[in-house]
Amino acid sequence: MVRKVAQLPAPQVANRQRVLLSLDIREIQSMERGDLLAFQAALGFGATWGVWEAPKAWCAPGQDAQRWIRCRTLDAPAGDRIWTEVLRLCLLLALTRSVRVYCLPASICHLGRVALAISNLLATKPGPATRWWSRATTEELRAPSAAHRQVCAILATFYRRGLLPDEPAPPCQDDGALERDRHEVEMAEVTPDSSKQWQPLPDAFTAACGQRALWLVQHLGASLLDCLDACLDTTLSPPSAWNARLQTAGHRTPKSEAALLLEMRATLIRGWVWRTPEGHVVTDLPFPLHFKRRVAAPQGKHPAQPQTEPFAWPPHTWGDLWNLIQTLQSSHAWLLFLASGPRQSTVLSYTIQCLAPSPHGFRLDGTLFKTPMTRGGRPRDWPLPPLLVRAVQQQIRLASLVKRLARPYDPGSLGEHLWVLTRGRLQGVGLGGAIVNMNPPLQRLVEVLGLEHLLAPDNPTLHTHRFRKTLARILALALTSAQMVLMDCFGHEDPDMTFGYMVSDKSIVADALRVQRELVILLAREAIQQADALGGPMGKVVCDAKHRFLRLKNRGVLTPEDEFELADQLTLGGRDWVYVMEGVICTLSAFDAGPCGAHKGVRRDPLHCQAGCPHQLILAHHKNHANDMIAYLLPQLQRAEDEEAESLVAQLVAQLNNHLYRWSDVFQRWATHPLVVRYGKRGSSPWWAEEVQPV
Repeated sequence: MVRKVAQLPAPQVANRQRVLLSLDIREIQSMERGDLLAFQAALGFGATWGVWEAPKAWCAPGQDAQRWIRCRTLDAPAGDRIWTEVLRLCLLLALTRSVRVYCLPASICHLGRVALAISNLLATKPGPATRWWSRATTEELRAPSAAHRQVCAILATFYRRGLLPDEPAPPCQDDGALERDRHEVEMAEVTPDSSKQWQPLPDAFTAACGQRALWLVQHLGASLLDCLDACLDTTLSPPSAWNARLQTAGHRTPKSEAALLLEMRATLIRGWVWRTPEGHVVTDLPFPLHFKRRVAAPQGKHPAQPQTEPFAWPPHTWGDLWNLIQTLQSSHAWLLFLASGPRQSTVLSYTIQCLAPSPHGFRLDGTLFKTPMTRGGRPRDWPLPPLLVRAVQQQIRLASLVKRLARPYDPGSLGEHLWVLTRGRLQGVGLGGAIVNMNPPLQRLVEVLGLEHLLAPDNPTLHTHRFRKTLARILALALTSAQMVLMDCFGHEDPDMTFGYMVSDKSIVADALRVQRELVILLAREAIQQADALGGPMGKVVCDAKHRFLRLKNRGVLTPEDEFELADQLTLGGRDWVYVMEGVICTLSAFDAGPCGAHKGVRRDPLHCQAGCPHQLILAHHKNHANDMIAYLLPQLQRAEDEEAESLVAQLVAQLNNHLYRWSDVFQRWATHPLVVRYGKRGSSPWWAEEVQPV
């Protein structure tokens, strides 16, 4: 399958075409500083020696930190040579196809930073002045990470195309003896280092963190935002003509106003009644929160460091409330990342207008930036369950309140972004500005909840991309059509890309088989509980097995442990039974042949399950399903017969006979219907009757 290429920004395409008209790209390998800077400026990546900068408009949201390459070794003896080689490579990446696709601006910066690290290493190696990339072997350069391996592959590709004078040297060959004495020597095991890869989150961490984030959003979020709203409505009364705390009569200093406002807000917070949306008073938290609370120093003492104490419910100060607001925003983000697995750039594209009403609730509007063919991303929407609708609605209110705090008289001037900065000033953005990186708030959420110990020791960082791997793993274990669901969820256009997410956890095959066996045993346990009402030829077998087991245990009813034991015996450890359709189970062993696989070269084919098969087990609730289907099919069959649609009549007759002969009482109810008399299986012998008269 051909992988589609992401469309470059329009200005970058125009600049690239103009440069290619006046340049033979094979000349780049011999250019010096002046020419290199001229073409760098013509492409739109700046004109400063030692700096490669991609315009902000060319990159997706959240990629501000990935728009730069800075050479910090220009003052070193080989500094100019290092940057010259890196700049040549960046120009080639911007003007040509790399290993597979044209490079997006952020990708050029990422590969350029890796090439800069490689060049700093090569500067310490001896070699002729005419050679640079061949000063080290591919084994040395490829080892650190997957990005290093990608850069080495690009260098080799450009060298074979005549765009670079050399490439990393091949590894040294072993010229030693071919025969070695390996008597009693254990085979060396090579374990790949996966610590740098964003692997799925551990199940224990996902469960614990998810429960806490869910509780904060469902039970405490609304009350926290009500309290914040009330604090923002708090205003100071005009100063009196004389006040001992005022330096000037009738006038307050900004410092005294801030202190008085904090006191009023703290008084409001201490008297606030914290309630759930259902009206229950929250007297304590079901889990601890690990952030510090500032306390006043003893009178007359001025410690160098502010004194703190562990947080305890309920909140007492403005600082306590603000810490809880930050935690609530991170909880909203946590649930959204896990529920739909978006990329960080997509989450940052959400605005306060992102909830779109639909006939069945709400949908979430966002933008896909990586895989679509359109420039600037492709607008998309996703379905939202009611829980996430509440989370997004709370986040919209939270963002509006924080912007109102930052700019009381003009909060709308800060923008329509959904995720707001709540801590100081970061990368030139102040309070209420747009967040450009969701990883720090999520990592802080882990620390506040005290769940660092549940993350893998070799991969302790909560990166946003790990949520995509986690969702892929969960669906791969739970759904048979997981790949199609994930392609729609992630916005992929290539099934191979989605499959890579599904198998990123190397143990997923073993986990999938384990989950499948457990689901089969649970299915068998459900059948055992309703054994007296089962249908199909195997219904009587399961019922007899249950009564024999009761006699063996000398009991009147089965305990849950007995049900699991019997289910394990009937399914051979969860390996045999297969769910064919709603309420229908195939109990044929995978090693035996049945009617469904006859003359097909296979033993068992659940897709061609036939009514009346001796290995079929039908659950009790299927009786209503079969009856409803017959009631639906008969009017459709009559309409098709009236319209003389022969092919449709044949299709509906096949469906009718498929449901008509599964239950004896369902058959008896419809046996006298004219269409059943006309199209029923004449002379057939259903499993539930030794001999049935033809209809």
